[in-house]
Amino acid sequence: MKMQRAAEDLVHHMTNYDTATAALNTWCAERLHPHDSRITASILVDETVPVDMYNGILAIQAGELLRYRRVVLKWGHTAVSEAENWYLPDRLPPLLRWQMRHSNQPFGQIIHPLQPRRSTIQRYFNDDLELSTSRNEEWINAPKIPPEFSPLQDFALHIRAIMTTGTGMIIAELREHYRKSLLPLPAQ
Repeated sequence: MKMQRAAEDLVHHMTNYDTATAALNTWCAERLHPHDSRITASILVDETVPVDMYNGILAIQAGELLRYRRVVLKWGHTAVSEAENWYLPDRLPPLLRWQMRHSNQPFGQIIHPLQPRRSTIQRYFNDDLELSTSRNEEWINAPKIPPEFSPLQDFALHIRAIMTTGTGMIIAELREHYRKSLLPLPAQ
């Protein structure tokens, strides 16, 4: 029950920020190791994908490129989230496209100059996904190339969101998987 309440607190916190990066920076500074200063990203995959392989809600224009980016977000040495981002690079300024491909910065940090807005579409606690194999497959895609996602039981919360610029242009769909390491340990 305590873990469920902590996960609900995390949901509330995440929805009060325009990017997951900003939310995690605040959450981790207050609850984890305060000596670590910011969220960093380990980029696992960032590649152009055929539009017909995408099963999300982005309205992709004819001829528009779609990129798939998988990352592990860390606070210091602690992995706190794994995320899948489907983004439309042609809708980003050239400098941000370059940063997306050539840096290890989190997505939210890179797009910060665009005054992004993150809109949650769906959210599930881990128990919701464990009870439904089809929902689990929809939310955590089995990647065709390694590395695989961490085991489902490592997560507490899953959020699906749309990212727009401050002017309302849709630039990405995000599927974020938040680890139990973000939650306070239960009292013994």
